[in-house]
Amino acid sequence: MSDDNLYAKNSIDYIQPLLNDSSDVFEIIDLNGTIRYISQTVERITGYHPNEMIGKNILDFIHENSANQFISMLKQILHEPGKRIKDVIHIVTMHGVHYDFVLTMTNHINNKSINGILLNWCDITKLVEMERNLEYISTHDELTNLPNRILLNKKLYHEIEKAKQNDILFALIMLDIDGLKYISDILGEQISNRLILQFHERLKMFFDKNVFISRYSDERFALLVSYITGLDDCEKLAKDIINLYEKPFMVDKYELDIYVNLGISICPNDANDLDRLKRHADYALTRSKEEGKNRYQFYARDMDIQHYKHFSLRNDLRKSIERNELIVYYQPMVNLETNQIIAVEALLRWEHPIWGMVSPLEFISIAEETGYIIDIGKWMLHEVCKDYKRWMDTGLAEVLVSINFSSIQLYEKGFVENILKTIEGYDITPNFLIMEIVESILIHNFNHVMNIINELRAKGIMIALDDFGTGFSSLQYLNRFTVDIIKLDKIFLKNFSSNETSAIIIKCVNNLCSDLSIKLLVEGIETFEQLNYLKKLGCHSGQGFLFSKPIPKEKLEYKLEHHKLMPESLPEEFITNTERRKYKRISFHEFIEANLTIIKMNDKRINIGDTISYIKNIGPGGLYFIADIGLPINDKIMLAFSFRFMDCDLKLYGYPIWKKEIGENKYEYGLEFKINVQNRKILNHIMNQIN
Repeated sequence: MSDDNLYAKNSIDYIQPLLNDSSDVFEIIDLNGTIRYISQTVERITGYHPNEMIGKNILDFIHENSANQFISMLKQILHEPGKRIKDVIHIVTMHGVHYDFVLTMTNHINNKSINGILLNWCDITKLVEMERNLEYISTHDELTNLPNRILLNKKLYHEIEKAKQNDILFALIMLDIDGLKYISDILGEQISNRLILQFHERLKMFFDKNVFISRYSDERFALLVSYITGLDDCEKLAKDIINLYEKPFMVDKYELDIYVNLGISICPNDANDLDRLKRHADYALTRSKEEGKNRYQFYARDMDIQHYKHFSLRNDLRKSIERNELIVYYQPMVNLETNQIIAVEALLRWEHPIWGMVSPLEFISIAEETGYIIDIGKWMLHEVCKDYKRWMDTGLAEVLVSINFSSIQLYEKGFVENILKTIEGYDITPNFLIMEIVESILIHNFNHVMNIINELRAKGIMIALDDFGTGFSSLQYLNRFTVDIIKLDKIFLKNFSSNETSAIIIKCVNNLCSDLSIKLLVEGIETFEQLNYLKKLGCHSGQGFLFSKPIPKEKLEYKLEHHKLMPESLPEEFITNTERRKYKRISFHEFIEANLTIIKMNDKRINIGDTISYIKNIGPGGLYFIADIGLPINDKIMLAFSFRFMDCDLKLYGYPIWKKEIGENKYEYGLEFKINVQNRKILNHIMNQIN
């Protein structure tokens, strides 16, 4: 035995008791893959005694599906002494049991105590199994076991990419069940659920494997139909689906008739991105329901208010920075135990000269599509650094600041250098910054993203995984790079009290973060019930309207002076809006559906299509309505509402005077009437009919 090998053997013998007590397997192989040493733990996991393995090639014990992966890892480090890489490898034991390991491979050829390649096998089988369970319950409907809208989004994303690459068509069909809520209210939830199961079974038996079926919501299914040749295919399919439900359902002693409506959008003819394709199918479904029961409707390209606004925003976005229209708002993040403000999230707003305050949900996708997100991102970082510097100089800076970064920004040349240079220009250190990324970024060019993350963390910048649980969640990513914070998407907290699955997910993610020493921040805290539940679980931190909505920096600075932020049960703007009534109003038990359009903007008449809105109440001076479009609040925009009431076709005009956001892309408005002879007659007619 050579002196080097003897030295290596003595070193291993010295630490052998420590290796045997470890749950990990340690192994040394030579450059050809021959096993020179393996720790005793391997027998407990795989069934192989170390003596059975020493002297044999390691590939004899690695599953064939992982062999090429292992060889690739080995090639990467063979000629770089000291290099270390990590990946997930699949192993099958001598008894046929499957295990998943995180393999850390380090080149110690020049280390006399090892003189080979050191392998550290860390068993993550339970983590992977937990991941599969979490993934399944978060992406499937509890009743039907169908994919939910989260999985639908993933499928749509891949189908859109496939359609772009192969120049093929596919259809998204939104299928709505009419009267399901009525059946649930009258006959009970159990009968309603059994009806849904029969509905799904009939649908599943009708379609082949080319149709992806998802339960989109309680009363709606989404169908993704691949490889269509044109509208004729979809039209025949739509008629067949309607015919499918002409025969009633038998549930217990009840014979139940149901009706369906379909809205259809075609990719790429109608849209070639996920959000617009779904929105167009929803729009077509609404038009279908307007026509009656058992109807279908294709998306029509009439420019409604949303499209007109989108067109306007696209044209004006590039001028937003030079016109000083962009604003940074901040939303505090709070330690749930102490109410201490521990961080603030920087959120972009656009004060458009016509549309008023525009949500990033409406313009960020445009910025990404046009590439203008790069300039916006640089501007925003400068603004955040400028604000933080002022907070430091005035004694306020005891918080971290998080900024959302788009995947497009990560591919900007010199991305890391530009961030560090910007921060350095304000004479502050980088460790105040949290970089928020969404899970989907990790799917594309993982190694590139991981290198950026490692560079930033080395400089003290923390990494937060945003909207966790709604994208391409994978616990393996948590094994392959270090993340400091997980932000659990608000959809789980919103449903936790009525949906046991959501509560289980929150609890599991909280325990996982605790075990991995990752901070968990829960988004969307809006009620004391939600807050108390999170405190009971021991969740570290959260943010939401219960503590504060996103606010301008001036209001934030006032809150930072007090360091703590106590929860408030009712936001001020809610009281302001609901109490803003000059006259007695008449509320409708069921909202009146109305066609909303803009007829004048900035004293110019415009001619665009209608958007669906819902009138909640009407008084002599105005009305209260709900719509999924963000409108400006000023007297420069005149709206028209067309609706049917008491067998009469009516039309009212007015100006929006207040607005309240009640959900993503959903708003409540107060409208002040333009009182003219026609409006007065209509209002008198409504009042007389009701009274």
